[in-house]
Amino acid sequence: MSMRLLSGLLKRFVEKGRLTVIDTTGARSTFGSGEDGPSVTAKLHDGKTAGKLFWNPELAFPEAYMDGRISFEEGSTVYDLLLLFSLNRKALGGHPVQQALRNGWRAVRRWQQQNSVAQASKNIKHHYDL
Repeated sequence: MSMRLLSGLLKRFVEKGRLTVIDTTGARSTFGSGEDGPSVTAKLHDGKTAGKLFWNPELAFPEAYMDGRISFEEGSTVYDLLLLFSLNRKALGGHPVQQALRNGWRAVRRWQQQNSVAQASKNIKHHYDL
């Protein structure tokens, strides 16, 4: 199921270049035309990685790469994926689920960072009392 969600996202995301994803069963899914960008082949080594990539690709990808849950094959590198991502970044924000998640995260961040005048005064007093 999570690979289907990720595939739906990647179909809309990869407009320039080509991304081939090899899942844990060895099945290959290819996205993009291969034109105007690099060709990248990434292999997922953990079944949960696809779902994490769908929900928060900008955080999940670097974590999965550092943990060894994603590797690159056929001569592609992490730098090729970063180039592919930068060329297609605008399309990621156009996915309806990603738009909703980003709007939700912004609202939560604004709520968490609220700082009324009374709270700001209290924070200042505490800071200078230290």
